Amino acid sequence: LFKSKTVQKLLWADLLLGIAPGITGSLLFFFFGQIKGYDHAQASLFMLAYFMAGLIGAPFWAWLAVKIGKDKALAIASLIFAAFYLGATLVPGGNFMVTLIAMFIAGLPYAAGLFLLRAMMADAGDEVRYETGVDRTGLMFSILAATTKVGHVLALIPYMILQAVGFSPLRSPEQNGDFALLMLQILFIALPALLLAASALVLRNYPLTPARHDQMRAEMAQRDAGTV
Repeated sequence: LFKSKTVQKLLWADLLLGIAPGITGSLLFFFFGQIKGYDHAQASLFMLAYFMAGLIGAPFWAWLAVKIGKDKALAIASLIFAAFYLGATLVPGGNFMVTLIAMFIAGLPYAAGLFLLRAMMADAGDEVRYETGVDRTGLMFSILAATTKVGHVLALIPYMILQAVGFSPLRSPEQNGDFALLMLQILFIALPALLLAASALVLRNYPLTPARHDQMRAEMAQRDAGTV
């Protein structure tokens, strides 16, 4: 399975798309408290708006996937996600409503990876069954779930980096110092955006196009009918 170019691309995309929002979730309270000057309750509302927007935006990405293909829809969603996320994090502090709206907009592409990658892995299961005659879809979903969990674990590495540079959420911004706050901004703003953009790059030249998938399914249906 790991030799399959389709599976490789899906697992890499899933890993990158798991790490990026994981970093956002783990550092959000630090960033908005230390850098933007918001309290814990306000930062909680930013996070709520971010994740609720993902649910609201999900039907659009499903529609786009039908129109242009799942891989292209996910690549576009990842690039838009990176751009919206950068924009939201660069909004100056001090205006709660503007920041809330910006975080809501940033979250609109969030759910695209969650369901499109699983739909694409189901298609990859058809490809494996077409090539080998064996249905390994359950195993492939298990591997995808494991990759997601690895991504969530790797998203905790920024904690270690911040600790190494002397950052503590219990201190005031002045006590943490300029370098620690700069590192917090790099980890919260730049790193997730780069990971999101990288996931779109990984999906370039995705081998399992909608046309190829339809052809395989038609041939498998004929083959299955011939064995009845």
